[in-house]
Amino acid sequence: MIFEVKDGAYGYGNEIFFENLNFTIGNGETLAILGPNGIGKTTLLKCMMGLKPWIHGESRIDGTPLQKLSQKEIWTNIGYVAQAKNVNFTYTAKEMVLLGRSAHLGVFAQPKKEDIEIAERAMEMVGITHLANKNCHQMSGGQLQMVLIARSLASNPKMLIMDEPESNLDFKNQLIILDTIEKLAADHQISCIINTHYPAHALGVAHKSLILSKNKEWFWGESKEVINEANMQKAFDVRVAIESIHVENEKYTYVVPISFAK
Repeated sequence: MIFEVKDGAYGYGNEIFFENLNFTIGNGETLAILGPNGIGKTTLLKCMMGLKPWIHGESRIDGTPLQKLSQKEIWTNIGYVAQAKNVNFTYTAKEMVLLGRSAHLGVFAQPKKEDIEIAERAMEMVGITHLANKNCHQMSGGQLQMVLIARSLASNPKMLIMDEPESNLDFKNQLIILDTIEKLAADHQISCIINTHYPAHALGVAHKSLILSKNKEWFWGESKEVINEANMQKAFDVRVAIESIHVENEKYTYVVPISFAK
């Protein structure tokens, strides 16, 4: 599947924050979206999926504008993982993941054996089968995030859109989320779009990155090219240092904020 934003513009009220956004993501690719707080990254995701209207421009799946597709066609192609902050679910993990099959069921239809098997496979894909009978409100933030990812995978999407999937998690759970994103793209050819506050994470897992700034300027391209010190300073108004280290023959790149930009 090819997902594309063509000449997208959005904002709040009469104020346009961004214009002429153009980017494309293909099968098995990961796109990271970065930008300062309040820039509208979550709103951008919602515009991309048709949950909010573009001021002008459009989103396309395989060349077809979203407004020409049915809701079922959209949500069987796209899975959405919202932020898990301050959410209190009374479902078990398995029940929550089964909700992801709703796009394939009628209004009053009950899950069939096939739906249950698909939900179980989704849980297996992200390594949470051991949580099947655990109540979501008893889970850690990392566990709940994985349940929400599995719920989206239960619809068999070709692309996952995730809103800050690794935020508010400890180091281990951040690594679990990032590893899951990499495996979904590499092993299952599921495209992923993530909002993130961590440029180093984007450099680690994202093939492409989109950096947004408050002066309506934006930067898009290969992550290792677009995430540079000049673009980061323009977007975040801070000086950063981007360095690499080698650990056990593996290269890791990190981004360190140095000072306010002068």
